Amino acid sequence: MQKKIFYLHVAKTAGTSINRYISSHYLMEDCVTHVENDPLWSTQNKHKYENKSFISGHVSFVRFLQVFNRSDYYTFATFRNPIDHVISHLAWVRHLCDPGKESFLAGHPEWVQDVSRKLTTVDFSNPDQLHDFASNLSPMESAIFDNSQTRYLLAIPGHQLVTRPKLAEALQNLDSLSLIGLTEFYSESMALLSKDMGWELPLHGERLNEGATKYNLDGSRLEIRQALKPLIWADNHIYAQAKHRFFNRIEALLRPDKEVDISNNPNGYSIPKSRGVFDVCTTHLLAGWIIIENNPLASVYLRISVNDGACIYFIKADKYRKDIKDKAIHPTGFCGFSLKFSNDAALKKGDMITVTFMGNNQSLFGQPKVVV
Repeated sequence: MQKKIFYLHVAKTAGTSINRYISSHYLMEDCVTHVENDPLWSTQNKHKYENKSFISGHVSFVRFLQVFNRSDYYTFATFRNPIDHVISHLAWVRHLCDPGKESFLAGHPEWVQDVSRKLTTVDFSNPDQLHDFASNLSPMESAIFDNSQTRYLLAIPGHQLVTRPKLAEALQNLDSLSLIGLTEFYSESMALLSKDMGWELPLHGERLNEGATKYNLDGSRLEIRQALKPLIWADNHIYAQAKHRFFNRIEALLRPDKEVDISNNPNGYSIPKSRGVFDVCTTHLLAGWIIIENNPLASVYLRISVNDGACIYFIKADKYRKDIKDKAIHPTGFCGFSLKFSNDAALKKGDMITVTFMGNNQSLFGQPKVVV
């Protein structure tokens, strides 16, 4: 029997899109998102959730494992580059006090409203003001902004700051997750999830929208990143380990017969030497073949990008190519890829198509191919 899914919904990491995608594979009554909306989810109402196929929420991972049987669940979480994450989080809380948001603000707890009002007095473009805020958090502000991604992997009171011993505990809990995804590689993360759950590919990827305004909070400025460092020092460690795990999974798809270690290449994975041809690129069909030269039987997952990511697809190169087998290029011939488009979803002549290994941006067939 397939395991149930628990998605640890870390705020501001594309969780709404992920909840929607996972829920699409189950009946509505078998899914519960935002379980934290029930204050009794882990006590008196636990029985309401034990038989659900999919549960997600802004809750402590430790608390979930204390309530439910770990062996019954496939556990999954996504993490985000910490500087981008904290900027998004600060801007979101700040926007509650924007003109026209009065009723939305009133729907939040009084303490959240107070934090939002305080943020309106902080000049987000001023590193000194940001550093002063980040270094002097109130207990309630700590619960929201102090290494908030790390906190999801712990069970600590909101007023308590994350410490180095707690970071070590969080890293251990991170390693116990069944799958770790990255917001920056959202579509690839969903493709890995689909593979693990046996869901059908191709998977149509999403390009996630950025928030409307960051109130001049520019993470590209070194002085801004330094000012916010007290809020993300532990998250930086969590993200580095999450990134390592994620790219290990990606590379393992290409090198299933080898033990994978990307410690010397923490920003991605080494691209194996490949051979192939992208031989059809029309409005209704993309097709070709590809093999890993030193491991021809490896499962190859491809990312097909239309017009620099305006639309993304994921497919497995496992279609039978008699011509490739007959030429003794591949031992079985199951190395082809094809992606068909119906009339209402057809590509346009002149569209630019780039094919890469999943999780990598380097084109496999030279320059992008033009649809004809």
